[in-house]
Amino acid sequence: MQVTFLSQPFVAGEQAGSVLCDLLLSGRYSSFTAVVAWAKASGLRRISEPLSEYRRAGGYASCFLGVDEGGASVEGLQLAVSLFDEVHVFHDPGSRTFHPKIYLFEEEACQAVIVGSSNLTRGGLYSNYEASVLVECDGASEDDGLFVTSVQGFIHHLANIGDSCRVLDDALLAALIAGNYGVKSERSRRDGNAGQGSGRDLFGSSVKNLLGAPTLPSGAPDDSADSDRSMTDPVVGELEAHEDGLPVSGVVGFWKELSQNDVSLTSSPGQMIVPIRFRSFFEPLTLQSGTLAGTQYERHMPLTFVDGEDVITVSDARAILYVPAPGHPRPNEELRFTFRDRAVLERLSRGDYLLFERANQGVVVTRFTAEQGSAHGLQGRFGPTAL
Repeated sequence: MQVTFLSQPFVAGEQAGSVLCDLLLSGRYSSFTAVVAWAKASGLRRISEPLSEYRRAGGYASCFLGVDEGGASVEGLQLAVSLFDEVHVFHDPGSRTFHPKIYLFEEEACQAVIVGSSNLTRGGLYSNYEASVLVECDGASEDDGLFVTSVQGFIHHLANIGDSCRVLDDALLAALIAGNYGVKSERSRRDGNAGQGSGRDLFGSSVKNLLGAPTLPSGAPDDSADSDRSMTDPVVGELEAHEDGLPVSGVVGFWKELSQNDVSLTSSPGQMIVPIRFRSFFEPLTLQSGTLAGTQYERHMPLTFVDGEDVITVSDARAILYVPAPGHPRPNEELRFTFRDRAVLERLSRGDYLLFERANQGVVVTRFTAEQGSAHGLQGRFGPTAL
């Protein structure tokens, strides 16, 4: 048995992510199991190529991910499904927190285990102050075998603990998003940390007959309310910056030339594609649903439609943002807008211009014919009015 201490982030080559990638690419192991409190796309992206190459070479990869403390993200769970052969989600609805960080590599002749504080996140694998040990074992050693068996036994307990451990699929992901489990998109996290609910509807009841903390001496202060679940700070350092475009207040207005698909009343009636660069005009967009294929955000809004001298109040226009899951064959985000008002749709023709603006009374959308648009300086397919 060879034991190496990994002192991240001080020593080159001792970041957990670097060691993990080296083990995946070593060609020595046929099975890989990750057991972590949570995973985010920020960490999974950084091991995606070595992990994919490992699986292409015939290796089998599985993982057990937690959803406690609002640490799991929609994108992280989606990406995990695309990278691993099997993904389990673990949650004990009682007061216990799922907090392990184990990476187990197995082959008959040798095994390796990383145990420490590193989650499957960018910070956990590379940039945070983390401490772990790498234990490399000889399959022929009895003592080494006992150690590996104990790690395998821990994972076996997790996998067979009942409703607290579930295989991740579309239905479970949608339920996690809809429930109070703190599973949010990484985009929406800039608005604040997610809460944590009981989760009894998805994961059964609290797991029984497990070890707890020793009883305090007589006269000591009561700490029964001091549950690990009350903590929120640990996830703050792992949130990713909002890096995908203009700030929420960036776009004051924009215009768009309507295509034949935009004005069609039969093919996705009334849904017009808006360049993704103007997404911030419609913010805030709220998470509506998520599957392993992608997530959808929406905003419903009243607006004023101006067509020459005619003014129409639209009560429930809608903007829809679709974000495909990491690794999806159609990787681009798509933003669509619809008036959801037949009377307005019937006024629109191919080649018209729509000018979207913010005003004191809210959103105002003005229709111009091609000639009118040209007179107002609207030329081309789209453009901003102010930034």
